[in-house]
Amino acid sequence: MKLHYLTFPIFALLVLASGCTDNPTSCDCFEPSTDAFPATLGSSWTYVVHDSLRNTRDTVRVGITGTVKDAEFQTLYVWEYRWSNRVDTEYVAIDRDTVFVFDAIRGKRGEVKTVYEFPLYTGKKWWNRYFNDTVTVSGISAVSTPAGVFPRCFVLVSEWGGFNEYGRYTTWFYPKVGIVHMTRKEWGFGMKNEMWELIDFLIPTVLG
Repeated sequence: MKLHYLTFPIFALLVLASGCTDNPTSCDCFEPSTDAFPATLGSSWTYVVHDSLRNTRDTVRVGITGTVKDAEFQTLYVWEYRWSNRVDTEYVAIDRDTVFVFDAIRGKRGEVKTVYEFPLYTGKKWWNRYFNDTVTVSGISAVSTPAGVFPRCFVLVSEWGGFNEYGRYTTWFYPKVGIVHMTRKEWGFGMKNEMWELIDFLIPTVLG
């Protein structure tokens, strides 16, 4: 089963004119750098997570709680996901125009789970870990959440598949805030139909 959080893993489209994909810097569909990805210590997000197949509802508090040293990336940000019955941890690294999200296994960096490639613009596509694991920026859309209305989110569609296992995650990513809404559907060994909604957040660089 593939696990993505915000990363980490951010999620009717207001599709921009086709000229934007040819020259993304000519319009406001362009998000130029990894500065759009929140990475400030002390930042936190709270989500309500519904799974219609399992008939469950939970609240997840996500926080950037610290950093660790790494030989390849120098600094890894520690992201904690506090569920009602467990705590999950991921490491996030920022390298030039790319954000990498890793499993955290016994305090060490594991394999890559998710990749975000900047700049973001409508029509852009990249690969995560495998050839059949792709992310596409499908457009820009407004979304309303309990935390507020976010007018221009980049809609990221992640599709992946393997041996009897397939998934499609749609993420609404708002620059400098992160993921504000997300749907996660999986078919195969583990069935899932989740919806994540942001209900509260605190980002010092945004609120300060």
